[in-house]
Amino acid sequence: MLKDEFTLHGPRIDLHSGHYGGPGLNLLREVARIVASFHDPETGRVAVEGFYDGVHEVPAELMAQWESCGSDEADYLNSVGYTVPHGERGYSTLAQQWARPTLEINGMWGGYQGAGSKTVIPSEAHCKITCRLVGDMDPDVLRGKIRAHVEARLAPDSRVTWDQDLEGSPAAVMNTARPEFAAARKALSDEWQREAVFVGMGGSIPIAGFFKTVLGMDAMLIGFANDDDAIHSPNEKYDVKASTAVFAAGRASSPNWPAARPSRRSCRASAPLRHPAGSAETTPRGRSPRRWTPTRRAGSAGRGRDRPRPARRASA
Repeated sequence: MLKDEFTLHGPRIDLHSGHYGGPGLNLLREVARIVASFHDPETGRVAVEGFYDGVHEVPAELMAQWESCGSDEADYLNSVGYTVPHGERGYSTLAQQWARPTLEINGMWGGYQGAGSKTVIPSEAHCKITCRLVGDMDPDVLRGKIRAHVEARLAPDSRVTWDQDLEGSPAAVMNTARPEFAAARKALSDEWQREAVFVGMGGSIPIAGFFKTVLGMDAMLIGFANDDDAIHSPNEKYDVKASTAVFAAGRASSPNWPAARPSRRSCRASAPLRHPAGSAETTPRGRSPRRWTPTRRAGSAGRGRDRPRPARRASA
């Protein structure tokens, strides 16, 4: 995944739209114009030059697995209020989700946002973006291309500044030809009484990629989220019963897998890793947040400060 953020600057202060509306440059309108230029409205493709460098098509054998896995496009879309897919034309919803890169607008803001109305032309406007990476896409190279795209479209009397918290990780590709993957796939197929398939999925677990690039090790990522887990939304949840299948697959693929069943707090909602065609799905992120009560260090007399103190007697 790649993330970035930019701010457009214009007049030195917020302006009264009654005095400067018309001749004044409205930066929210400018951000909207630039953001609209990121995609081709006819094809749904990202219009940033060189964006698809390093992207590979899905192998025919893997595509056949996906097409036969029983995914219901209408149900997938309708469950969140969509009626039609809005991604790249010519690709199925599974291919758009599992094998194609994206450029997403995560937030836009500026001007007055309080209660009621305030007739201002903002002096700044902001935008947050992220990109799902696949294949051999280079996050640092892509960042430069996106920034060049924005800077080439700046209007006179505007300038852009970029977030310097540079974050990005290449896609991770796992060798699913290894026998451990075959064993896990069989265990999952036996557990759920339907054929398991290798998929790609967005979710960004960078450490899985580091296992590959730093240690030379493949990571087996197996996800058990449900369609209604509302990942990244309020009331995100995870079905604890599904976590038992994690251990079933693990025991089948590794003799050293722990024999004990997971506790209620052992797994959190799966956040799938973005990787291209040919890689396995995802593993639970890790432990769920623990509920705990902090204790303070003991006082000088040896009594824990978190313990209730005796009530003081009123002096006569």
